[in-house]
Amino acid sequence: MRVNDQNGNSRVEPMEIVEMTVRVQNMGHGDARGVAADVQMGQNVFLAGDAQTHFNLGAIPTGKYRDFKFMFYTNNRIAGGEKIPIVVNLTEARPKFNAQKDPALAMNAPQRRAQEFVVKGEDAAPKQEITKAGGLSVDVDMNIPDGQKAGKFDAAVVIGNRNYSASGLPEVEFAVRDAQVMKEYLVRTMGYDPANILYAEDATVGKFYELFGNERNHKGRLFRLVKEGKSKVFVYYTGHGAPDLETQEAYFVPVDANPQDLKTNGYRLQTFYDNLSKIPAKKITVVLDTCFSGNSDRGMLFKNVSPGILKVKSEYRGPKNAVLITSAAVDQVSSWYPEKRHSLYTYYFFKGLQGEADANRDRKITVGEMDAFLKENVPYMSRRISGNEQNPVMLGSAAEVMAWLK
Repeated sequence: MRVNDQNGNSRVEPMEIVEMTVRVQNMGHGDARGVAADVQMGQNVFLAGDAQTHFNLGAIPTGKYRDFKFMFYTNNRIAGGEKIPIVVNLTEARPKFNAQKDPALAMNAPQRRAQEFVVKGEDAAPKQEITKAGGLSVDVDMNIPDGQKAGKFDAAVVIGNRNYSASGLPEVEFAVRDAQVMKEYLVRTMGYDPANILYAEDATVGKFYELFGNERNHKGRLFRLVKEGKSKVFVYYTGHGAPDLETQEAYFVPVDANPQDLKTNGYRLQTFYDNLSKIPAKKITVVLDTCFSGNSDRGMLFKNVSPGILKVKSEYRGPKNAVLITSAAVDQVSSWYPEKRHSLYTYYFFKGLQGEADANRDRKITVGEMDAFLKENVPYMSRRISGNEQNPVMLGSAAEVMAWLK
């Protein structure tokens, strides 16, 4: 199955219309005949769209599949994490092959694994193995590995800025999805206590001040969450970045900012680094999936400005005890990966955490291993997908361990 919802974060949320695609594949060695599917809704779940619940799929030859789609929405009486009462009843010309399948959807929870609903045909003489059809679910969203627990006082910040409609800027299509799945990896793979993760979607400039402080006062919520000498800190941001047109200083672009006047409504990158350097943490890891060139996959952030005059300062002072990992050089564009419904860089960061970056297979993923994995994959795929040059940048100790896989 695959969930396609209105805001693109692959979570079912109250009053949001969701389109669900179901793939039925014949995994047996005989043809399935007269296959049909009926969708049954329970309490607090309602049909949307054309309200179709019965689907005639017909004959399905061995190894082949049929897809069908239906739309639904829920009210606010199903709590977060609670099961959504939907079942799919499958019938075949021979009743012994009938089955009832539960999609195992939960309210406001990310889709973690693919589910193929199987109708078997008659078994015949042994033949070659049939491979399950894929393509509906995203691999990095499904197979999130378990890792060792982080320290009791370790803290994190995750920000996904997608919706810039208030400022008239192009949206960052997969930013919220990136942020939500990043939080899942922080909890399950990197072992962070969810209570120690400060999470924000579509952060305003006020939210940046709240989390990281400002130029006059560095004691934001992250500072207060850290225990001196004991906490490790992880910060992830995905969204727009841009240079100030006069100073060429790089800025995060909050969702309510005007790029033409970032000095008053943006959040300066150097202020971010300066305030992090004043946090008494043991180690700090910063992962920025953004570019500060003023350009994006959907066009320029500035109106009536020639791309030729856009310049961004290339050198910044990071915290001494930090690992800084960015998706691209400051003057490059960070690409999306539409097929995977993630940013290109974040997709490969997740792949690395799944174990792909573990070059020596010791179940430890170090900063150096992650850096090598990203540099092997991101530049090539960026050129292939968008034609853009995108080269991730890493500064800090390559020996630092990012995750210990169980």
